[in-house]
Amino acid sequence: MHTVATISITPSGTLSINSVDMMERVFDEECKSAGIIYAKHETGFNVEGDWDAIIQLAGRCRDAVFVGGDRHARIHLALGTRTDKHSTLKDKLRAVQEKSGQDVIAPSPA
Repeated sequence: MHTVATISITPSGTLSINSVDMMERVFDEECKSAGIIYAKHETGFNVEGDWDAIIQLAGRCRDAVFVGGDRHARIHLALGTRTDKHSTLKDKLRAVQEKSGQDVIAPSPA
């Protein structure tokens, strides 16, 4: 099922900088291989793709935090699906831009 989501993963511990770098590398690789469209933001990632692929992506990023050496991670997922129309990340960003009158960062192609 087509899904638009926000994934925020906050590692906590002495090695958090290493964990964030590792998580971002995993995220970039996984998105490209799974065909997930994404946009990074200050607290995480906005993503668009298949439901199962996005759930798997969140798990792989969580694992990267632990491989990076941290023992605790706080994970926030906001998942949205629609059955009445096809909704995209670009559509959502365009709506925010129209309402706010400010430019928004476009998602990266898969």
